[in-house]
Amino acid sequence: MEVCPGSASSKCGGPTTRAYGTALLQYVDDLMICTEDQETCKADTIKLLKHLHAAGHKASLSKLQFVQTEVTFLGHIITAEGKSISPKRAEAIQNLPKPCTYKQLMSFLGMCSYCRNFISNCAVLEAPLRALMQTSSASTTRLMWTSEAEQAFTDLKLALQSAPTLGLPDPTRPFSQTVDEKSGCMTSVLLQDHGGHPRPVAYFSAKLDPVAAGLPRCLRAVAAAEKAVLASRDIVGYSDVTLLVPHAVSLILLEQKTSHLSTARWLRYNTILLEMPNISVKRCNVLNPATLFPGPDDGEPHNCVSVLNQVCTPRPDLSEVPIPNCDLVLFVDGSASRDPASGHCQVGYAVCTSHTVLQSGALPGHYSAQAAELIALTEACKLAEGKSATFYTDSRYAFGVTHDFGALWKHRKFLKSDGKPILHHDKVADLLDAILVPAAIAVCKCPAHTGGTDPISSGNARADAAAKAAARLPLPFAPCLLSSTSTQPPSPPSALPDLQTFSTPQERKLWLTNGATSSHGVWYGPDGKPCLPKHFFPHFAKLTHGLDHVSKGGMLDALTKHWYTKGFSIYAQKYCEACMTCAQHNPGKTTAKPLAAHPPPEQAFDHLMLDFIELTPAEGKKYCLVIVDMWSKWVEAFPAKHANSHAVTKALLTEIIPRWGIPSKISSDNGSHFANQALEEVGKFLNINIRKHCSYHPQSGGAVEREMAL
Repeated sequence: MEVCPGSASSKCGGPTTRAYGTALLQYVDDLMICTEDQETCKADTIKLLKHLHAAGHKASLSKLQFVQTEVTFLGHIITAEGKSISPKRAEAIQNLPKPCTYKQLMSFLGMCSYCRNFISNCAVLEAPLRALMQTSSASTTRLMWTSEAEQAFTDLKLALQSAPTLGLPDPTRPFSQTVDEKSGCMTSVLLQDHGGHPRPVAYFSAKLDPVAAGLPRCLRAVAAAEKAVLASRDIVGYSDVTLLVPHAVSLILLEQKTSHLSTARWLRYNTILLEMPNISVKRCNVLNPATLFPGPDDGEPHNCVSVLNQVCTPRPDLSEVPIPNCDLVLFVDGSASRDPASGHCQVGYAVCTSHTVLQSGALPGHYSAQAAELIALTEACKLAEGKSATFYTDSRYAFGVTHDFGALWKHRKFLKSDGKPILHHDKVADLLDAILVPAAIAVCKCPAHTGGTDPISSGNARADAAAKAAARLPLPFAPCLLSSTSTQPPSPPSALPDLQTFSTPQERKLWLTNGATSSHGVWYGPDGKPCLPKHFFPHFAKLTHGLDHVSKGGMLDALTKHWYTKGFSIYAQKYCEACMTCAQHNPGKTTAKPLAAHPPPEQAFDHLMLDFIELTPAEGKKYCLVIVDMWSKWVEAFPAKHANSHAVTKALLTEIIPRWGIPSKISSDNGSHFANQALEEVGKFLNINIRKHCSYHPQSGGAVEREMAL
């Protein structure tokens, strides 16, 4: 039809009378009439054409397909046997050259996605191509092709060449849908019985979300089943459908504990797969049509629940209740606090029995309390090597890592969805390895700081006190990092002469000029501290800047406590400026931009500046609208009951414009009495440029502010 799509949608659905059994399909301005016999089709088509003519539309004769058993509609060839891709569309995709830019690749993938219901594993094939677009999103960026992407580009074209003819769905008969997960993607085939054999109705494939893609294989199958049901619901509707999955989906959702799935995710899976009345889930025991080719794990019978128990926990016999008559009962705790006197962080851990402290120690100050808890539990597992042990911890984080998240994080290689490692990934890995050391193990959660006298509360309190005491102990430092602050020791550490051999003759000359002296082969500054060569500035800058991202002054203070340096202040400044984290979170000194003056108007009352002033109420009026001509500085004042848009438009339309003409520009603040639809409509109708500046900023409207002050 020679009519815009929006008009077609509103006009084509007019009052036409169709025979029983006639279906009218409309997609924007493309129409298709489906009937059971030729005569009905001919009569209903003529009625539709007359209706379009009465509405003022025209139909294209070249596009007309009149009373045919095979039609081309929206790039598909539709017959009684099924639907297939039209040769013109397939040829258009085959003739596309290899994309060179991001925009061209998006166009190619869009054309292929339109036909994805004919490709069994479209999401798997296009995955290397979509990986090319993750490097940049600029439409003109040239793509860096890989061998996998080039192979995927060829495979997609071949898949479209061999696309099958899909059967037409019959909503009166039940469906069956096979689902599988492959390479982090859902692949599914919707089937319907045809002559005693299942016939494909549609193929579905989609990539799983990052969280689902990181789950174990059996749980990925559950996520794929949920995504497949959502993909086919437009075709299936409320018809009965049997979901065939090569995993025990029902058993996983009903019997497996859900610590590896969030409550919202488990509820969504359970609602869609188990509670929908028209969906029944079964385990597929034959070759899954959604997989087509067997993979390395296909055909191997397995118990999904037992496999998940092995994958989702560090060891199958890990318990969260105490082991009766065990060899050891240990209490672990970690502590992290800041010393009020020095301001330094004090971190420590402890492993205790109910009576004695077995092991404790201080940790670096940048460790958190969570890291200390992980280290304490790891050391406790090492102490219980070859024995049965019950460990009590008051840390929900350490308990969750042990029972809920640790094994899943290990399965995901300790990476988050953005590809970055999780926090404390090295300590979590050490804990998961240490859990395997005891002969039998139970990690239990106990309340913290209860003040009770029972054995568990007393043991936890002892571990807490021991961890705090260990945090106050000094850390062992290497002698080359922190030397004595006393003046010229008689026997300096042997590492200092070797360290200062990296200094240049120019540096030693500079030290000597500033009062440094050499004794026993070691250079000391005038303050008695050893001199640090510039060769080690990068190392000590990284050490003093640390994870806390200390400023230049803090870096200099930390280093000059133990070393004499020349030039480190400048290096620390450049190091802080080059730190990306500091640049993102520390706004630099902003330079105040000088206020720009309003451009001078060309004539009187060409540029007006408006504002309201509140005065003493008189005759029922409390406000006054002040208008200043920016050319002559002439002032007009209009009393008003309310400071609103009505008072502004009334003054402009009844006083200013009739006497002085239409201004080309009006300036005001962005208060509600100026920034409103009424004033904008007046400005749009009269072609007035309305400019607004900040409220409560007198400098922006200096002309009117000075007049109101007078």
